Amino acid sequence: MKKIIILISVISILQIPTLTASACSSTKGALKKTGGVISGLVVAPIVGLARGFGRGQKLGTNYTAELIGGSDIPAGRAAAFLTGGLLNGALGAGVGLIKGGYEGIHYGIKKPFSKENYSLTGTSFTDYPLLSN
Repeated sequence: MKKIIILISVISILQIPTLTASACSSTKGALKKTGGVISGLVVAPIVGLARGFGRGQKLGTNYTAELIGGSDIPAGRAAAFLTGGLLNGALGAGVGLIKGGYEGIHYGIKKPFSKENYSLTGTSFTDYPLLSN
């Protein structure tokens, strides 16, 4: 079973230059897009996971602190972080991982080696919209 999965993976990787070459008029453009997709698939999901966790944790902590009425009290913020912050952080990490993979492929073809290709857009690290494009 492992050999079949490895074989399919190798064949898929070998097909990327062929698929991008049909979308490009030059070999240089095809290689650039192939490199953008491969490097984007390596970097963007990791960046998306970290940014999604940070964004989800921040939103979850703030929302939960407001609900329990402890947004000004350190103990209330700590309780909010341990409940809503970590749960929303985990959800944000999952969404960020998927969104990062999408951006790695999508922008690897449209804008190879750009900020969008590596999920690095936004004004700050937690400026990462999770459930919108």
